[in-house]
Amino acid sequence: MAELDIMVCAFNEEENLPRLLKSLQEQTVLPDRFRVVLVDNNSTDDTVAVAQSFKDSLHIDIFTEPRSGKNYACNTGLAQCTTPYIACTDADVKVETDWVEKILAIAEQDRPHAFCGPYRPYHIQEPPEWYRPTYNSKDLGAEPRDLRENEFVSGPNMVWRRDVLEQIDGFRVDVGLVKRGLARGDETNVQVRAQREIPGFVCRWYPELVVYHLTRPETYSLWYWTRRMLAMGYTQHQVNEKRPEDVSSLRAAARALREAARYLYDTTIGTLRRDRDRYPYPQNYYYEHTMKHLWELGGHLAQVTNHAAR
Repeated sequence: MAELDIMVCAFNEEENLPRLLKSLQEQTVLPDRFRVVLVDNNSTDDTVAVAQSFKDSLHIDIFTEPRSGKNYACNTGLAQCTTPYIACTDADVKVETDWVEKILAIAEQDRPHAFCGPYRPYHIQEPPEWYRPTYNSKDLGAEPRDLRENEFVSGPNMVWRRDVLEQIDGFRVDVGLVKRGLARGDETNVQVRAQREIPGFVCRWYPELVVYHLTRPETYSLWYWTRRMLAMGYTQHQVNEKRPEDVSSLRAAARALREAARYLYDTTIGTLRRDRDRYPYPQNYYYEHTMKHLWELGGHLAQVTNHAAR
């Protein structure tokens, strides 16, 4: 019987899924010690056929969730999982060969409610010169430790105790990724609710637990990040389950205009005046500095929209 279920939710991942499954074929533990629970989220390509082609070498069970939305698929997968811990990763990830071995060791020795590790980028296309290796990555340091306030697990590399996910009723289906959309926050919301509802909740960071996450070519575009940061800012109160400040519609609109003005200043004068040693390319300045205004602007626009809907 498998000791670890690995949950993978996939939408149109026929090209990327083989890299993940091949990396799972190469694990240092015997293949009967883990099972892949793959949930196809209404794909229109050959994702399911690709998964089925690995059945001879991996213990893989395939399920279908017709409702679009990653968290619908996560709840379908959760209902099929049976092991005490569930490892969650994405279909466009490659894992280190000792990934499963280390997860099993941590689960046996430390038994945290949840834990996570770094993800690093890999590319299928040469990135532009301005795109730094630290982009599309996560690293919280070289020492194992508890996550601090405002530090969260990440979907490509997180492990949860199954009973924790069941106690908080799984994943909220009204937040997070739908198809290849822009909104995120699936895993953040789970952690927010676990921290609130599970007494003594502990989530830990383990730097030795490494995976590699595909940097999709569309993310080389600043237009992509402009739209994504606005979308994530727009849904931030919903994801974090924090009631936004109760302000009048005029004040919310004024704040949105002020943030928009800051954004415009940063994209023009701020870019020209940037520290060129720190930000050699204008794109670095935009990615690392200017985009924070889009996050704030998205939050203010959500307040304006809420007032208009009343």
